[in-house]
Amino acid sequence: QKVLQRIITIQKDDTLKIKIHNLNKINTDNVDLQINLKNSTFNLQNLLVPILFSILIVFLIYINYHYLAINSYMMFSLIILAEKLSFGNLSFNTILTYLFLISFMTSLFILIYQDLLNVKKFKIATLINCCLALIIYLIPLSFIIYTLNFDTAITKDVLYAIFQSHSNEAYQFIYDYISLKYVFLFIYVPILICFLFYQQEIQEIPQLKKSLLVFFVIVFYIITFLQFSNLRIPNFFIESVNQYHYELNLFKEVQAKRNIGEIQFHAFKKKQGETYIIAIGESLHKKHMGIYGYFRNTTPLLSKIKSELFIFDNIYSNHTHTVPVMKLGLTEANQYNKKLYYDSLSIIDILKKSHVETYWLTNQTIYGAWDNMISVIAANADNLVTLNSSIGKQTKTQKYDGALIDEVKIALSDKTDKTKVIFVHLIGNHNNYKSRYPQTFTKLNKEITQGYFGKNPSININNYDNSVLYNDFVISSILKELQKEQNVSGFIYLSDHADDVLANLGHNSGKFTYHMTQIPMIAWFNNQYKQTYPKNYNTLLKHTHTLFSNDMLYDTIIGLLNIKTKRYNEKYDFTSNRYRLEPQNALVLHGKKTIQIKIIIFIGKK
Repeated sequence: QKVLQRIITIQKDDTLKIKIHNLNKINTDNVDLQINLKNSTFNLQNLLVPILFSILIVFLIYINYHYLAINSYMMFSLIILAEKLSFGNLSFNTILTYLFLISFMTSLFILIYQDLLNVKKFKIATLINCCLALIIYLIPLSFIIYTLNFDTAITKDVLYAIFQSHSNEAYQFIYDYISLKYVFLFIYVPILICFLFYQQEIQEIPQLKKSLLVFFVIVFYIITFLQFSNLRIPNFFIESVNQYHYELNLFKEVQAKRNIGEIQFHAFKKKQGETYIIAIGESLHKKHMGIYGYFRNTTPLLSKIKSELFIFDNIYSNHTHTVPVMKLGLTEANQYNKKLYYDSLSIIDILKKSHVETYWLTNQTIYGAWDNMISVIAANADNLVTLNSSIGKQTKTQKYDGALIDEVKIALSDKTDKTKVIFVHLIGNHNNYKSRYPQTFTKLNKEITQGYFGKNPSININNYDNSVLYNDFVISSILKELQKEQNVSGFIYLSDHADDVLANLGHNSGKFTYHMTQIPMIAWFNNQYKQTYPKNYNTLLKHTHTLFSNDMLYDTIIGLLNIKTKRYNEKYDFTSNRYRLEPQNALVLHGKKTIQIKIIIFIGKK
């Protein structure tokens, strides 16, 4: 019998979550949970921080550093507010450590003012102190604005999405989803900070002993450094950055080892000379597609050939951000096999081992300041074509997705006896929606009415629907080129995730809604495929209404091409009769939630 005792301090309105894990998996284990509540008693440490902080402010005012006192008060208040909003109540140690951090920064500011007194007319001290202060200010200020704007704290998934974003994308996100008052706040605070530092420097700077200032700087720095683990926001940020790079580097190592033969695996495809296109869309919600019953005809070209297509109507995305989606969809890992993507082979690895010629044609930024696993996979393809030349800088539309049509033609015309698999990665319907299509596709511009979209229809709906209309042109054009092929050929189009357009939430996982997962999947196969792989064809036909998550795309592609390998599981293969995904087990956000299945019961008289 194990007795575990934990003493924790909680305050009013705190939420206490208790998780009990049965590590031994013994169903007969009994757990006796007892919670004893004790009222808090007076503790001297509760007064220590206010007293010490008051001493700091009074001291600054006494030595005529009034503006620096205001700055210190602002800095401390913003940091504490950011901690409270993001992580809940603060411990005494956390608050005290932040006080030491503020004391360190304040001592450093004074030291800089005094050391640069001789060049006061150039305001070098103000410039240096502003830069140092902004480093401290901007992270907690960003946490505050995000939490207030979205009414939820920043998560690691959100940070990862930020790491993978670029300047233009970040600007567009702010423009579309951040309230104007918070944008003004983000601009106003740095201006106010710089003004305070400027005002402080134009005042008469009182001289303190340099040795004393250096002593304060060193002592407060050492204390802060030793207690750094108490600072939740910087630790959360640093851990997220480190984890991101750690996983990415491990994935790169796996790819490198596979390339030099250190990782041994086998994959074989008997029949060659086939052609497949896997088109991956971006941010497309199937309920905005006419082919899925949307009242607007946003897919006129696909609708004309609807009888020739597989229209899968029960598909959802495993996450709401592109990289988390694709790191499962393009590797062995998925939400159900518990594998880690960075220890896994990619679909490109399997195809190349099977002597399949691989192409990666993309209109998305391939290399970013932070890099990502999609870049690693794409770079491993036999043929890589990138249309976005602003590598690592922005995601601004330089070429519309229609430019990929010519690249597909070139890939299809390549002479080879091998099977070809052409991956086409679209910029699709990613916001800014209006920038994703030429003006000639601005055809849906009627005023949005409440009758169709509720009381607060988003002004983005027309722009989004026009981007869907253009996407229909691109997808149908790519398919039309493939249909000219005489050999066995197949086509799959699906989106990475959707956007919650009506609520104007985009695909921010921090404000997760199930609309962000409602993606389309459309397929086409010629008669030669049907005759060569009748089992696959008929199974897909049977699965048109079957629940499927796009993190199982890896196994499905292997099954689709009839590749033989041990790095495959047929229960995750949509072309297999052994595929299974029960609604109650259907996961999203990498296991954090399950897909909600609504059952409507009609009750009436006979």
